[in-house]
Order: sequence, then C-alpha cells, then structure tokens
Amino acid sequence: MFSKSRSQEVLLLLFALQKKKKNKRRYWVHDINKKREQCGEYHRLCIELRSHEDKFFQYFRMSKACFEELHELIKVNIEKCTTNWRKPIDTRQRLAICLRYLTTGDSHQSIAFCFRLGWSTVSKIVKDV
Repeated sequence: MFSKSRSQEVLLLLFALQKKKKNKRRYWVHDINKKREQCGEYHRLCIELRSHEDKFFQYFRMSKACFEELHELIKVNIEKCTTNWRKPIDTRQRLAICLRYLTTGDSHQSIAFCFRLGWSTVSKIVKDV
C-alpha cells in the first residue's frame, strides 16, 4: 500500500500532531503555592526587610524610598482586578518579583519557587512590570 519511506513519513507526521496536543492542567494552583501568603518569600522576608534599610537595599538594589516611588509610578499599569476565582497578586509583590529577577538574574523557575508562584506567572509578571 505505502512504501516504507512513505509509511515513515506518515508516522512522523502523526507523532508530530500528537505532540502538539495540549496537556491537561493538573492543578489550578499547586498545593505548595497555596501557602504563598504564609511561607512565600514576599510575605516572610520582603515585609521584614522594610524595617532594615541596609538589608532592603542589598536585596532589591534600591532604597525603600526609591522602591515606593517606583511603585507609585507603575502601580496603575500593573494592577489586576479581583475576580470571583482568586485574589490578584499585590502590586508591591509584582514589583518585588520583577526587581528580584533583575537583581539576581535567577531563572523564572527559581524565582517562582521562592515566591511560591507558578513559573508562567513569574514570567508574565516580569514581562508586565
């Protein structure tokens, strides 16, 4: 019916089409990330750093005053609406995530683990901010 090379082409095409199928999402929010407000880096460390100007500067590479000024300038542009499904990530936290990415050069996945977010969420935040 088909030659051997034609059969191989068909199999490769079927394989390629099958790979394009989207994987089902296993989690809306992973259990680890559900503890973000209790255990995440922003809610634990970043809030505490506000009372230590020198450590705040080491962490973000800017003073608290500069952070707040920058936050006021971009807050309107990075704010998200609250929905029935979930509460949005705070604008200060969004800025902190972006600054941490820029100051450390860590991967989105590394930042995501620290802040207890999905890596795609971190990627979107960095792009938006």
